[in-house]
Formats: sequence, structure tokens, C-alpha cells
Amino acid sequence: MGQLLRGLYFILITFSILFSYENNFSNSGSGKISLQHSPEFSEISGRYTRLVKIGQGHTTETGMPELPQFTTFYQLDPEKTYDFQLEVLDSYTIENITILPHQGMEKWEVENVNIINSKFYNSYAAFPEQNMVISERSQGRGIAFVSIQVTPYKYYPKYEKLEVFTDIEIQIIETGDNPNPQLTQPKRSRIFDEFYKDFIVNFEYSERPEDYQAPAILYIAGGNWINNSYVQDLFDWRHKQGYIVYTYDTPTSNENTIKSYIQNAYETWENPPEIVGLIGDTDVIDCFYHDWGPGGWNYYNGATDFDFTQLDGDDLIPEVFIGRISGQQTSVMENVINKTIQYEKAIYVDDDWFTKAALVGNPYPSGNSTIFTNQYIENMMINHGMTGVATDYDGYGIGSFVVNQFQDGILYYNYRGIYGDEGTGASSQFNNGYETPFVTTITCGTGDYDNGNSQSEGFVKMGSVNNPEGAVAAVGISTKGTHTAYNNIINMGIYDGIFSKKLWYAGASAANGDLAILATYPSNPSGITETFIAWSNLIGDPALHLWTAVPDNFAVYHPSIIFLGTTTVEIIVYNGDGDFVENARVTLLMGDDIIFSTGLTDEFGEITLNWNAVEAGYMSIMAMKQNFRPYEGSIEIPESLGAAISIIPGYIYANSGEPTQFEIALHNYGNSISENVIAELSSPSEHVTITQSIENFGNITPGSTVTKLFPVYINGTAHDMENLEFQLTVSDEFGNNWLNHVPVTISGPHLKVSDYSGELLPGMDTEITINLENQGSQAAIDFTIELISIDNYITVNSGMTNSVNIEAGNNLTLNGFDLSFNNDIINGSIFTMELLLTSSDEYSRIETFNITVGEVRESDPLGPDPYGYYIYDSGDTDYDIAPTYSWIEIADGLGEQLLIYDYGNGSNVGGTYTNGSTLIDLPFAFTFYGIDYDQIVVNTNGWISFGDFLMYSFRNYPIPGAGGPSPMVAAFWDDLKTGSGYVYYYETEEYVVIQWDNLRTFDGQSYETFEIILYNKEFYSPTITGDSEIKIQYSEFNNTSAGYYPNGGTPVHGCYATIGIENHLGDTGLQYTFNNIYPEAAAPLQNWSAIFITTGRQPRVHLSFENINLANGTLDIRMENDDPVAGFQFEIFGITITGISGGEAEANDFILSASPNMVLGFSTSGTVIPPGTHILSQITFSNYDGGEICFGTNPINNIVSNPYGNSLQTEWGDCASPSLMGDLNNDGSLDILDLVVLANLILNEEFDLNGDMNGDGQLNILDIVSLVNTILG
Repeated sequence: MGQLLRGLYFILITFSILFSYENNFSNSGSGKISLQHSPEFSEISGRYTRLVKIGQGHTTETGMPELPQFTTFYQLDPEKTYDFQLEVLDSYTIENITILPHQGMEKWEVENVNIINSKFYNSYAAFPEQNMVISERSQGRGIAFVSIQVTPYKYYPKYEKLEVFTDIEIQIIETGDNPNPQLTQPKRSRIFDEFYKDFIVNFEYSERPEDYQAPAILYIAGGNWINNSYVQDLFDWRHKQGYIVYTYDTPTSNENTIKSYIQNAYETWENPPEIVGLIGDTDVIDCFYHDWGPGGWNYYNGATDFDFTQLDGDDLIPEVFIGRISGQQTSVMENVINKTIQYEKAIYVDDDWFTKAALVGNPYPSGNSTIFTNQYIENMMINHGMTGVATDYDGYGIGSFVVNQFQDGILYYNYRGIYGDEGTGASSQFNNGYETPFVTTITCGTGDYDNGNSQSEGFVKMGSVNNPEGAVAAVGISTKGTHTAYNNIINMGIYDGIFSKKLWYAGASAANGDLAILATYPSNPSGITETFIAWSNLIGDPALHLWTAVPDNFAVYHPSIIFLGTTTVEIIVYNGDGDFVENARVTLLMGDDIIFSTGLTDEFGEITLNWNAVEAGYMSIMAMKQNFRPYEGSIEIPESLGAAISIIPGYIYANSGEPTQFEIALHNYGNSISENVIAELSSPSEHVTITQSIENFGNITPGSTVTKLFPVYINGTAHDMENLEFQLTVSDEFGNNWLNHVPVTISGPHLKVSDYSGELLPGMDTEITINLENQGSQAAIDFTIELISIDNYITVNSGMTNSVNIEAGNNLTLNGFDLSFNNDIINGSIFTMELLLTSSDEYSRIETFNITVGEVRESDPLGPDPYGYYIYDSGDTDYDIAPTYSWIEIADGLGEQLLIYDYGNGSNVGGTYTNGSTLIDLPFAFTFYGIDYDQIVVNTNGWISFGDFLMYSFRNYPIPGAGGPSPMVAAFWDDLKTGSGYVYYYETEEYVVIQWDNLRTFDGQSYETFEIILYNKEFYSPTITGDSEIKIQYSEFNNTSAGYYPNGGTPVHGCYATIGIENHLGDTGLQYTFNNIYPEAAAPLQNWSAIFITTGRQPRVHLSFENINLANGTLDIRMENDDPVAGFQFEIFGITITGISGGEAEANDFILSASPNMVLGFSTSGTVIPPGTHILSQITFSNYDGGEICFGTNPINNIVSNPYGNSLQTEWGDCASPSLMGDLNNDGSLDILDLVVLANLILNEEFDLNGDMNGDGQLNILDIVSLVNTILG
């Protein structure tokens, strides 16, 4: 179906739509996004049909049809306008259906239909009028975007007919220039880019460093806190670390006024704050409140600082990280800040402290999920190297356990359980000194900081400057109205941020807890999502740098003293083992920013920092990086007792592609003459030629200036605004040396690929066009452009364009690039291409860009994930590796029943949760994400984990991410019950089978039967990464766990099933489905379906045609094999096969047979063809059709197998285009006409290889004789 609809596009500056993290759309590239979905139906009042699931977006006009809606966000070029076109690719119609009219938002359940727009339901009108609505533009940090809302239905009430659009494509078409392109905040933030990428379907990072702001923190101090010396110490500490530190002494405690100040900073400052720390309790900086619940005893209103972060709409995504450094007494505030700084310095703690944590899960009465949540966190900590994780999961003796753990020293403390329990608050017996942990007590009432001291505040405020104890920071939850399911998600999300996502800041990790609940309940059912995001509060500095490992120590090479006049210093950073440290932030600071210079080290641990001031004194130097103890040192710049030579600050301006002269002035800031001053100009860049690098400045007396000219050529390939890192090394007669930075501003072109187009499909030869944009300030004149492939899967047949001219700010479309794409490319694969740019002065540089080959279809594999895993399903029939459903039944006596039991909802048989999992030794080593395992944990709830760490998670979540074990294979992760069936295990030396047989879901009571097969990689073709392979098969598949989420009441967790894989760190994985949403490449699962998980197989066999003799009707099959071959079967087209014989197959006693289009060979005696390069066999044939001779492509009919009967990954060679020797007129036969052509070639002294009948490299009478004999037979 090709129905085309057009959406309205409004260029306005407002935005009001609910944010949805769970993105149902996929980005197809080249300005296209797609949506696939399948509706679900329920009956209401015996007459009406409801399509909307609880928690799902839907139309909300009361009395009108209630239809599901889907929303995503799309990133825009702020300078362009766009049109959005919706095309329905697939649809179907349902007759005799009456759609439920929306009954309002007060209650989800509909028992009686009381509100209906009778006029519409009796009309011939269609609903909705528009299937796509584009929001007004919205802005974030340096980006613009819109929301796209799609209703993939059309309902005709009079006919009782519903059109369902199951496959939709949206084209985003650039239509012109935006007359109002300015962004409120044009600077991008690297921190918040990581947040945007999750919900914007086409999110792109900027490759321009100048687009990003400097790291910045804003501290807002209430009362008189800004004058406190410890508060000032915190400001200084952060500034030494390289942050721009803003401070604000608020004259008011009013939360709305303070938020307005933050909002103004966000919108107008050059480097707006990314982190905001509130200094003071609610007496000097008031908080907001967020309410939830239907009323009466079920109504709650909780304190929150989250509203301070909502600076651009109410989308539940923070614009800043927030935290409150709480304290009312001076001693308390000074204690909290002292603990913060000493925590980061890590001077007074042993290395053992960094390996320890304490986790409490009290199941009474909150249930076993409190334990499972902690086990997820425990597993993550252990996988990240924490060897001292202590746990208390039985609900008894918690108070003494927590005291003992604090006294022993722990890095993290986590509590999940009931309100008011012993583990929720601090104890006066802690006495833990500077070993202050990050605390998370995620249960009712722990974060009510506006009602006296909350329990989270109690942890942080403990101790004194002279006797520190308690926690360094803590996260708690406001109100007594929280719920276990939501608390669990926030709790796991916080630690997922700390460990899996490696978020360094306490504020970022707390925000990740919010994102976790947003990911699980993106549609904000009954206000759940926004409520629990608002109620989770961080007490402590949001800029706190969290430890997750035993810290390494820096070894920083820098001078301890430099001459006055030097304005550049080179620094090298090593770790404790003497290896270079990349991306360490190094900062120089003197006084009140007399000198402030900061940057990140390169891959060689090197950084050069520059400044302008010529000032005597001490510069502090600090190096920092996550899980490194900060290095603190100093560099002295002594008062000059003699000469002090330095460049006079000022910019030099130059154009690329032109010769110029740098006018450099040296000044003597000292008190004595400098004689015979020599200066050498240098640059490490390949895009500059210094014609004369050394100049003699002669003698420079105190207070005087000497100027010299340095001739320089800036190559035509130097980018606009490129830092060419010029330096000036100065020396004099007395052995003095000074090093100066020479700031140079380059004006020139900057060519970047902005877009490309063409039919880029696997197996095709195609022409692509490249759109080249000049982002520079000068025209690109007479450039040569050459396209280069750096991957064997792509061949550039024609890729050169000459005399390219592009004015500054303009685009140019280049044609004539002919490419060939390998047939083995998986649709949707991304390849990096190179553009060799050569300027008119014959200097060159390489720019790279990515192309996507093919569009992902449901018939393509899902993936890859960052490690390289793909998931193939039964419908991926274009790929040899796609699985076929072939059930291995082990519950009928072949397998062993595992003694694991489950009543559902975390209630396991026997009164203990430990009956839900069991540990099994594998009969072979299984490699998963690069790690070898010899044990697995099998759980009743449809998952296995590798290693020996027992977990019992029954609630499913998205993967990779918070919740569940790591590593894991989730075959059907849902809340499952035994009783109707059980779990079975069977092993051979070749594979292991785990079968969940006839289990039932807790929510829905549906039957499920499925199995995981783990393969021994020794029996199969090696994978690309060397990992083992997994097959999951579904005999009975019913994905029905929708859940129940009442307003203010206790929920029933739904989210259907989770299927996919996750690595041991929980930060990499591949999700096939969650919450009944499938990615575009994932075919919906059903009975008798299968998926196959692999990183792709290395080709082990290569077959090709050789020695084709059309006259004799023979050809050889050449085989290169890395593994022993025990059998083969393949098709050959373009000829009629008459026989097969000889070669290595016959030599190794293979039984050989042939049919007109297929050959077969196998051994019955156990012999094999050994690895090597051979002639497999010779084929005899007839009836050559004059075209290409090709191997078949159907994987069912074309197989090479090993001695175990398993298919070896095989590369089938290219088709052959043979020619008949002597057929010089190419008519397919040999006759007198060919003799005439051959005679003419000889007379004209021309050569044609096809006429060289005797193969001597010449054409003469001997070839005529040979051709005559061939014709005569």
C-alpha cells in the first residue's frame, strides 16, 4: 500500500507533549524514520473494542474514539525548515468493529460507557483527521528538535471499519532556510549529549570541539554560607579540577526566584552550568513539592529539588544535575564539605575500602524483590572488581549488620525494604572516619528533607571536621506513599549509572535512576513516572566524583620551575605502571584566574597548556580522571633576577593556501639585558610550511620590544579555525630559555560531507552522489576529491572528481562515484569511507564519513551491539546463518528436571527465594562477550546467567540496563510459575539444552514452553570474535504480561517479556523485545519460532571455479578449507551437469553423485578432506547457455559440512564468464568465420588471447592449424 499523508509543520517556539523514553521508531537514515506495530484488542461492556494498553499514549478527546498514539523526537538543523511526509507501507482493515469512545482521564478502568459523541459515531467522517502531528520546535543544549506524534489508525464509525497501519515510513524533507535559526543556548554539553541520544531517534554528536561548552558548575548559597571558609574551599577545589565555578549568594529563599536565576544562566551564559549545587537547608533555599494519589489517605505530597532542573519544558529530562548540600549549623556544613573534598582526595583511606559495600534487602513485608534488586547491584559490583560486598537478606539483625559494616569501612551502602526499618537511618555507633560511603536508602520517607532532618540528611550530616563519619552523600525518597516496584527501578538505575554507564558524578547517577523508571514506564501511567522522579532526592554535592575501583596513582611529568616569560608548558601523564594516561584532565591555576588553563591529555598522555599573563608566583597543577587519585603539584615562576623574554599577546591572522608573514614581537619583562636572542617558530601540523623558522632578535634591553617577521605558508588544506599549535622557542647568550604559545587564527575552507544518496544495497554496483559542504569562512578553489574505501566489502570503481569549487557556507553535489557492494553485507551495516581532499597547491588531507548500506528490514538480523553480537530470527532467510526451528524435546525423559520451583511474584516454594535458581557445571567452556565460563545459573523466570553468582530476579526490565543478572541470556524473562510444568536440563559434548516446559506467567496465566541451546564452539565454524553461539526456540509463545498500574495503589509489574543478551558489566547488550515492542529487524515471535545469537562466523571454506574448458565441457572446483570437510552439496547454474569425479574428494573415498544442477559428495568411512588448498573435484557438463556459470545461493541446497555434520561457513566464489577458445566472433560456435577473424588478426599483427590456441603468447600459423583441428573435431 502506498497511501501518502502530509503532516502539518509549525515553526513556533513552544512545546507540550509527554516525553517517551521507550522509542518505538527506528532511524532508517537519509531523512527517514519508520514505525512498525501490531494492535492488541480487549472487549469493553460487550460492545466496544479497546486498543489502548495501560500506560500507552492515546487520543484523549472525550467521547471520541480512543486510539493508540506513538511519539518520538527528531533532531533538526536549526538553520533549516522541514516538511514531514507519512507513507503507509503496509496496512489491513477490520470490519464490524466499534472503537471505545474515550471516557476521560480520571480512571483507567471502563466498566460502563457513559460518554459518547453520538453525532460523530453516526457520521461518515473519519478519525483522526490527521495521522501525524508535528510539534512546534523545541530547544535543548545546542540542538533543536520536534516531536512526531503518529496515530497509525483511521476509523470510520458509520461503516464500523478500522484501518490499521502496521508499517509506516516518515520522510523528513529539507524545504529551505529558517528565518529564525538562533538557539537560546547554542553551546552543546558533552554530559547532556549522552542523555539526548536515548530519546532522539536520529541523534548526532557534533564533530566540532568548538561547539561544546567548557565544564561548568554553579553553586547557589543561601543565608550566609557563601562566606564560610569551607564553602570557599569547595569552590577552589572544583576550580583547581578544571571547572568554571560560578557562585551565587541568593538574597531570597524563594524556590521560584532561584529557579529563574538558574534558567537565566542556562539560557544566556556562554558556558552555562551543567551541575547546580544548592548550599543550605530549606530555611535558606526552599524546595518544590510534588503530589500524587487520588485523595484521602491515598494522597501524598513530597519535597523535591527536581523542578530546578526543568529549564526547557516539562519533559522529565533534566537540563542540569541537581543536589543539595544541606546544613543549618556551621559545624555541620563544614563537616559535610570537608568529607566531600577528602572523599575525592582519598588520602586517609586504605585501598581495601574501595572494594567493599554493604547491601540490605529486607523482604518483610516488601517482598523478595528487595533482595533481587540488591542482588542485581551486588552482581554488578562484583563484575566491576568489588570483592568485599557484604549482604543481609534475611530481614533479621539489620541494625547490628549495618553498624559493623560502617565500622569496617564501605564504599557504598544500599538499603531496600520497609519504611522505618533499622537500616534506613544512621547510627551513632558508626565511627567510620573518612571511609564515608555513598548511601542509597530507597524506601518510604527517607528523603523528606523539608520536614526536619530526613534520614538521608542524617547519614550525610554525621560527624565533625575532626571526627568525620556517616556518608558523603545519600539518595532518599520523599513521602510514605512509595511503592516497591518503582523504588526497585530507581535503585537499580542509580547503580547502573555508577557502574555500567560509568557516570562519574553523584548528580548524574541520581538522574540515571530517574531515567531508569522513565525507560520502564515511559508513558507516565497515572503520573507514576514524574512522581517517582520528583521524589528521589540527592543530599550532597551533585559534582561529587564517585569511586568505583581501587584508584590508580598518577605520575605527572612537568617542570617544577620555569622562567618568567614562558607562557607554555608541556606535560606528560603516566599511571602507576608507567603507561600513558589518555583523557586525564590537567589544570593550571594561579590566583584569581591570573592563569587558568585546562585540557585533556592525548593518547600519549601529553598535553600542552598555554596562557597569556607574564606573572611571577606559583601555579597549582592538578591531574584527575575517574578512579585515579588526583595529582596535586605546583610550578614556580620566580621573579626575574635577569632577563625575562616573552611574546607580546595578540592574535595573528592567516589564510589557508596563501603565504604570509607572522609579525612576532618579543618584550623583555626582566631587569637586565638579554643578548643574542634567537627565536625558533615550530608547528607539529602537516598543514603548514614554515619557510624560515629561525630569526635573530639581537639584544633586547629591559622594558623594550623587538619585532621580527617569520615567512610561513599555510597549506590549502588547513581548516578554518584549525589550531596549528604554533610555538616559539626563545634562547639567549646566557643560556636562558623561554617557551611561548603563538596564537594564530586561520581563515580557510572546511569541507565536510553533509549527505550522500544512491541505491546502496548489498550485491549492487551503483553510483552515489556526495553533498559536500564548505563550513569554513573562505572558498574552496580547485580542489580534487577522491573517494577511498578502507573496507574489503566495498570497491570504488570510479571515485575521482577534479576542479571542485565551493564558496564559503555553500554546498555542492558531486556525481560520478561508482561503487560495488559485496553481497555478504548485512542490510543496515555502516561503513567508514575516506575522502582524499587535495588543494590546488597539491597538499592533501583525509576526511572520513559513514555510509549505510541497505535499509534494515524485518528479514535482516538485529544488531550488531557494540561488541559485535547479532540476533538472527527464523525469517532472516536471506542469510545462511538464519535458524530453523528444530525442537529438541528433553522434558519427556531425555533431560533431568532441575529442582527449582516458583509460585510467582517472588514467592518461591519452600518459603525461601533461593529455590528459584540453581548452579550447573557446563561440560565445556562457553565463551560469552569474550569471557570463558564453565558454570551457568538457571532461573525459573526464563533466563540464565554465566558464572557462579546466584540471583533470583523475577521482574523483567530493558537490557542492557538496570535489573537482572549480568551477564545474562534472557530467553523469556518474565514472572513465571512452576507447578503446571518445570525446568529441565540436558547436555552432550556438543551442546547443552535448558527447557522451560509448560510454565505459566504470573500476570495472565499463559503457558510458555521454550528452550536455550548453548553450543560447544569446538564443533562449529569459529565466530568472528571467538565467542560461542546460542539458539533459543519457542514451542509455545504467549507474551501477555501487560501489568496493572493504579493511581496511588500497589502495581502489578507487566512489561511483557524481555528477550535478549547482556554482558558481565551490564553496559552492552542486544534487546530483541521488551514490553512487546520489537525493533525493525526483529520478527515478532510466535509458536515454533527460533532466534540465533552469534557474532558472525569466520568463513572456513572458499569454493571457486577453475580451468573451465568449454570445448571439452569440464571445469574444476577449487577449495580452500581451514577445517576438515566431511561432506558437500551445492548447485551450479548456467550449465547442465553430467558428472563429477577426481580431485581430493575421490582421493579420500568420498561417494560422489551428480544431477543436472547439483553435485553431492560425502564419506561413509570416516575419511575427511584435510585443511588446505585443493582441487575438490572435476565437473563434466553440457548445454552451456552462453552466460555466467554460478554457484547456487539457497543455503538449504548449498552446504559444506565438518565431521560432526555441522555446516561450515562457506564463501561461494564469483560467477565465471567463460569464453570458447577460438570463438573470435563471439557467436558461441567454432566455424570458418572464426578462421577469417584469426587470419586478419595475424595479418594486422594484432593479438587476441582467445585466438592463442597453443598458448605460446603469439598469433601465427600454428594457431590456425590448431583451430582447424578443433573445428574438424
